[in-house]
Amino acid sequence: MRSRSERDTPKGVDASRELAVLSAVSHSPDVTQRELASRVGLSLGVTNLLLQSLVSKGYLLMRRAGWRRWLYALTPSGMTRRLTLTTGYIGRFLDQYRLVREYLGEQLALTVFSDGRRVAVYGTGDMVRLVHLVLSEMGHANVDVYVPDDHLHALPGLEATALSGLSPNRYERFVIAAIEDTAERQRELEAARVPAERIDVLFQRVKSK
Repeated sequence: MRSRSERDTPKGVDASRELAVLSAVSHSPDVTQRELASRVGLSLGVTNLLLQSLVSKGYLLMRRAGWRRWLYALTPSGMTRRLTLTTGYIGRFLDQYRLVREYLGEQLALTVFSDGRRVAVYGTGDMVRLVHLVLSEMGHANVDVYVPDDHLHALPGLEATALSGLSPNRYERFVIAAIEDTAERQRELEAARVPAERIDVLFQRVKSK
């Protein structure tokens, strides 16, 4: 069942994207819609609809600052909304962190990694960050992150490589870090010549627990 904060989010946009927009506006009132779209991984059109929705709900104020240029500001309700989303996000993150750590501990404890081989994490969004964090904390230093080519700049602060630059033979295991579209992510890896037996569809198994 979705939380109240998630039910308040526009259809087709998850709460983490709304939180990302509110946070970006809070830190950079003069951010452009194109910059916002790039940061949160949405199309420009969907970003515009999300901004309009936030304004209509009283979370944001928009003020024209020139031709095709707008300034944004969080209202008191917007600040409360951001806090609510942040609290919910942290709770979900900790729950998922526990599940991911438990699962990876079980699976990777049985794997013998050859010298010089690495683990590749593939996916989009915050699940990639989470899996990368857990693997690093478990002592797997040789972990690289790959994303679909059109998501290359969607994970600021985390070094990632486009899937088109993948060399499959460098990696012992490939972990798909995605909650949705896992089958699509697996097809993309297989199309990049990754053997199916070396692909671990992580959240397909986590969700069944």
